Amino acid sequence: MKYVIFFIIPFCFLITISCSFISNDEKKEELQLLWEYDYDNTNGFDPYTLPLIMDNQSIITSGDPWITSLKISDGSLNWRSSINYHNSLRSRAFAHQNDIIVGTISRKVIAWEKNTGDKVWSVTIPDSLSWNYGKSEIIPDESQFFIPSLSNYFYQVSSEGVLDMWQTDLTIESGLVADNVIYVSQRKVRNFAVVSAYDIESQELLWRYDQNEFGYDLRVPPILDEGKLYLFFLWSNRAIPGIVALNPENGEEIWKQSNLSASATIIKGDVIFGASSVFIWAVDKHTGKLLWRTRPLGSGSGSGSLDYLDGYIYAPFSNDLVILDAKTGEIVTLIESNLGSKYQFVKAAAGRIFLQSNQKLYAFAPWGHEEPID
Repeated sequence: MKYVIFFIIPFCFLITISCSFISNDEKKEELQLLWEYDYDNTNGFDPYTLPLIMDNQSIITSGDPWITSLKISDGSLNWRSSINYHNSLRSRAFAHQNDIIVGTISRKVIAWEKNTGDKVWSVTIPDSLSWNYGKSEIIPDESQFFIPSLSNYFYQVSSEGVLDMWQTDLTIESGLVADNVIYVSQRKVRNFAVVSAYDIESQELLWRYDQNEFGYDLRVPPILDEGKLYLFFLWSNRAIPGIVALNPENGEEIWKQSNLSASATIIKGDVIFGASSVFIWAVDKHTGKLLWRTRPLGSGSGSGSLDYLDGYIYAPFSNDLVILDAKTGEIVTLIESNLGSKYQFVKAAAGRIFLQSNQKLYAFAPWGHEEPID
């Protein structure tokens, strides 16, 4: 009997520290619930697609076999459109252009009218889409959408649903479009990443950043902000994680910060906020200096998104919601998910916090408030 107790106690201790690194002292008040919407998700599948805020009037979401538009004010239904028995969309985020919203399921790219939910067009990609942790990419431009695939083909779908494609020398993982240039992260041999800039019309390679240093995988797309191009790399075999800031004109390195990875990022003011599978961190966007980093918050899936409102960072982490002081990184509270529920995505808009789990979409007043703020 003594031997049994000796082995059980350390085992339980290991389970405790691997499941949560957040102390009981940080489990404080709840957010003020404004409304909630139940997904028709009987199988309990995790959502893939970050909700989209439209004109601060409606929120479009996919957490079940529907695309659903809800009024931000009270959560009432604007419309919903079936996605034909698929569990949910597979795109990392909705793409939005003029009067249409776009998402992916399987090998299809589908557009819906944003005010009615009517299907506008559907295009089948003749190749497997590039899946980034189960999520496909859509890179929007003013009049078209770019879709990476698992091959070296790069697909273009016009706003009218016309399909075209062009070929590159390396597989594209993620990217963004600005001023008729598409900036992409690409995978080369041994899992190293390169960053390339292509002219959209001529398909000419303009420049390439190739250092044999960072891992190819990007869970978040690049960000172009105030004349700098920011990319966030995860580790892979023989490669390290990190952040790099480049000159978008020529690909020259401005600064880099090694050994910080990100599954979600935002820029607010002069600060880049990011979350990995273990930490949440803040970096000066001008210098790359690390401003703060939390202690380990868990060993779960990390954050699928994070957002900022009124001085606080909101981030789903290991199924719960962590709220931090944006200046110091201090954890002000932890909102625990309900039994069987997982908080996956967060959006801050219209003075509210929107939180999506695998069961519901919630609207909350911000931390420290009873009502939405202006």
